[in-house]
Amino acid sequence: RLDSKSSGKIMRSVMQEESGKLGEVVVTGIFRKAKDSYTGALTTIDSEQLQTFKGSNLLQTLKNIDASINFPVNNLAGSNPNVLPNMNIRGSSSLPMSVEEFNTNAQQTVNTPLIILDGFEISLTKLMDYNDEQIESINILKDAAATAIYGSRGANGVIVVVTKTPKEGKLRVTAKAGIDLQVPDLSSYDLLNAAEKLQLEKQVGLYTDEYNPKNQWKYNNLYSRRLKAVLDGTDIDWIHKPVRTGVGQRYNIQLDGGANEFRWATSLGYNDIEGAMKGSSRKTVNGDITLMYSVKNLIFRNYTSFTSNKSKESEYGSFQDYVDQQPYNNPYDENGNVVKTFSNFFGTDEVGNPLYDATLNTFDKNEYINFLDNFSVEWMIIDGLRFRGKIGYQTTRSTSDLFLPAEHSTFASSSYNTTEGLLRKGRYTYGTGRTDLFSANATLSYNKTFAKKHQIYAGLDWSMSEENY
Repeated sequence: RLDSKSSGKIMRSVMQEESGKLGEVVVTGIFRKAKDSYTGALTTIDSEQLQTFKGSNLLQTLKNIDASINFPVNNLAGSNPNVLPNMNIRGSSSLPMSVEEFNTNAQQTVNTPLIILDGFEISLTKLMDYNDEQIESINILKDAAATAIYGSRGANGVIVVVTKTPKEGKLRVTAKAGIDLQVPDLSSYDLLNAAEKLQLEKQVGLYTDEYNPKNQWKYNNLYSRRLKAVLDGTDIDWIHKPVRTGVGQRYNIQLDGGANEFRWATSLGYNDIEGAMKGSSRKTVNGDITLMYSVKNLIFRNYTSFTSNKSKESEYGSFQDYVDQQPYNNPYDENGNVVKTFSNFFGTDEVGNPLYDATLNTFDKNEYINFLDNFSVEWMIIDGLRFRGKIGYQTTRSTSDLFLPAEHSTFASSSYNTTEGLLRKGRYTYGTGRTDLFSANATLSYNKTFAKKHQIYAGLDWSMSEENY
């Protein structure tokens, strides 16, 4: 309020506050539209939600936020941090053909949504290992509108990731650290102890063969040995043998700054996930650099990222191997040494002791390195008319390394006791992979609002991509 006196007259001026809010915008990866004019099914996730519902990786974070993102239960993989989940948003395009396929959660890539990072397509693995500290927002397009924009590629839905834009001003340094816990929950396993299980097996007739006295003698012998072990106090809690509470850690440091014309940002992140299975881990290093230059009505942007990942499977094998074990089978002999094999249930063959496998010099490791560079230019031709051009290159190099010695339980069955089978014991497999993706995109869009309630939107898009393996 300003009061002034002039020639004996009083003039009073009152300034009233008028607030305005910038309308929310939906980024589809190709066009930008006002949220209130977008008619498709959409979920928008901001950076604050990503921090509030943070999971062990970005895919788990998205599942925590949006119930429409579905990971079919993988009973065999459990919480293995190195297994890429089968992810679907718009339901399953392909159903399992058998119970075995359902239980093994066979790869159903036809259900995987399209993933777009700043206008460029990336893989599900890249999204899982991406540094969520660098994400500004994520839009999940779920219905036919995604297909209308991306064609058949968007039939399973589209996840559009928008990275953070550097902020102008003095140099800012942001550092974060945290821990990640993988706690095995075995409370749903209500298993019989050794005495109860042996008694149940006896009652249902598994140790009875009325038509073959020779088999009956063998079954009596098996039952007597197992009963003796139970009476001697053998009662093995197998499912707790290969698990632990995995304690991982994550760190991230970010630097940004610059003037209005030129802005920059760089970050370095490290995420170590220690799985619930002993010895399993997934370690990821992410680094990126963003450069922005503005001149008049032109904006140039270049984003470069580097990802290095090393994953290791547990030397204890699969959790299923421990669920299948009998509680009256002791993994140690009377001297405390780990036994190599057990007789199978009917004593017809040998089965391996998974704890013996854990003592061998086995390994199952995977590594990959991903480099990505995206360059874009945006030209505001006139008010409402915008042109955007993008060009990107992405390359991935991967290796896999697997070794099983001849003593491993994989080779314990009788089929390996023949002359030919002995020569097939032991396995070493080394694999390499390479993927190169080149893509380009040009978009011309016009967006204008008249009389504060009428809106005109038109867009034209051209894109191409080439992938080499």
